[in-house]
Amino acid sequence: MSVAGEGSSKSQRQLSRVWLVVFGVVFAFSAGEIAFRFAGNEAGYVPAHSGSFERVDRFQAIQSFQADAEGMFRANPGHGWSADTIVNSDGFRSIPFEPSPTGSPSVLFVGDSFTWGASASPLTESFVDLVAREGLVCFNGGIPGTDPAQYALVAERYTPRLRPDVVAAVMYLGNDIHRDLLPVLPHQPPWYVTNAGWLSGFDHERKPLASAEESYAYHVSRSNRIGSENLGICRNTLRKLLTQSAVGSLLWAEYWASPAPDPEESWTAKERSSRKLERAVATRQCLDRIRQAATSVGARFELFLIPVRPDLENSLNRVDGNILLFQGYDPQVPNSLTAEHYEPAPGLHFNNRGHRAYADFLLENLEF
Repeated sequence: MSVAGEGSSKSQRQLSRVWLVVFGVVFAFSAGEIAFRFAGNEAGYVPAHSGSFERVDRFQAIQSFQADAEGMFRANPGHGWSADTIVNSDGFRSIPFEPSPTGSPSVLFVGDSFTWGASASPLTESFVDLVAREGLVCFNGGIPGTDPAQYALVAERYTPRLRPDVVAAVMYLGNDIHRDLLPVLPHQPPWYVTNAGWLSGFDHERKPLASAEESYAYHVSRSNRIGSENLGICRNTLRKLLTQSAVGSLLWAEYWASPAPDPEESWTAKERSSRKLERAVATRQCLDRIRQAATSVGARFELFLIPVRPDLENSLNRVDGNILLFQGYDPQVPNSLTAEHYEPAPGLHFNNRGHRAYADFLLENLEF
């Protein structure tokens, strides 16, 4: 064979190897793409967080809770609640909000999901229901997802109507200590209940999100590790090319993307660096409003605290580190709760044992 022929044959073999490598790479990439998409990954979206938000194929708002003309967040009485969730005409999981004709001592509880009865099974095993079984008339003003501003609004609206003997504010040390609070706006819910989770009604700058759909789009954008910021022509082009595929999107998110902000880490994160007394300014203002609502009708004001699950305590939420924030309100706090009284993450509410223990604590401290 001539030298020219040998050279041509060698070139063909090298070209064949190149094509084989190209084919292998394309095949591997295609197989990887199919596998990644089958596993639920998609081009252009890599979720950054595993909190309550979950992207869905068909988004749906659930009308179980709503904000009224004053901005009060309440349950929707017309929603198809389960048999153990009896919602009164005012939108609370409670007996009717009417003055008690029995002459028995009465208590208006205000609070969040703990007070509502979250994780009690059935809900009628919640601490408010258990206290009521001991002969007290208990009005349950607890609503999931609310904060002290909402507690104050409930107390101010219903204390004059119900004229209870006690107005009891139940505050959770895990999320009720605030320097600032969400604004209370007409028909603006603090949360949208959806099939993608409970989505915030406000963005990270506390600007209202006008609809559940707008909130969902905000959460999708904020939870995407791909990012949308301007990175310069070269990196923008690389991002655009890679994010056409699920594999490329994961590669971009892992090696080149900037960390995405947490959609649930909003303005409240700023409070963590504040001095202790400053952190509770808004909470104390709301407690003043609740106490004023109580005293205006001759009712007694009580403040009951719910500690964080002991194994999750830190300097920002433990009892001994924050009890001074409630100085002047004579807070009552149980000292016998253990991790076994709480549900595991992500819920972290009382289990039935915890509801029973907290009910016993309330009964010991509700003196008539």
